[in-house]
Amino acid sequence: EMDLTLTGQTNVNKATAKSTSYIYNYNAFNSNDGGDLILNGNVFNKKLNSTNSHGVNLAGITGTFVTKGITTLNNEEFKNNGIVNFADTSHFTNKGTFLNDLLGIVTSNNIFTNDSVVTNKKEFTISEDTFFYNNKTITNDSLLINIGRLDNKNTTGEITNNKALDLRLKSTLNNYGIITVSSNGLIKSLGKINNTKTSNTINATLDIHGNYFNNMLNGDSGTIVNSGNFTIKPSGKITNV
Repeated sequence: EMDLTLTGQTNVNKATAKSTSYIYNYNAFNSNDGGDLILNGNVFNKKLNSTNSHGVNLAGITGTFVTKGITTLNNEEFKNNGIVNFADTSHFTNKGTFLNDLLGIVTSNNIFTNDSVVTNKKEFTISEDTFFYNNKTITNDSLLINIGRLDNKNTTGEITNNKALDLRLKSTLNNYGIITVSSNGLIKSLGKINNTKTSNTINATLDIHGNYFNNMLNGDSGTIVNSGNFTIKPSGKITNV
């Protein structure tokens, strides 16, 4: 069992946190290139100026979680109110609950695979030339920026956008599952959306209850390719410029 408060922990090779463990990061957590980090317990990445039970002065310090290797979250929760950076050599797999909370900033610079639940309440960026594979559930309640490639799996993949999904230039969103833009939600696209039916019995669904703003800046931007169900609901609006 592990109950850790981290102020400067570095994992060089392999580390496994048990299912009963709690990791509290107030300062810097670094998993190096080649490292294999298995998180079976809860992780809390703390906000700027967090207080702690040890009375350490953390004025001006934000919990910063950086992984350059393979990281797997099993079953439990990763709650971020600080900064999370998945480096360009990293592969993060979520099999638990990944919550980017009200103060959290996440940047994914390589591969993020979601096999369970991801909730974004602040800012989550999928960087250019990187991959986010959603095999289960994403709920976006704030700002989700895609500059890379976001794939939503058929049958099991579901994305609910309640705020802003910002598809930047050169980005691709491949939807094979279900995407719902709620009445308060917005898709702003300079990228490419493929809403693709994968078989006669497995369809792709894109429902717009809110706003879809498609900007055709040039010949490679603002493109929608649809072979599935793409529906503008009575409360929805699409603007194509």
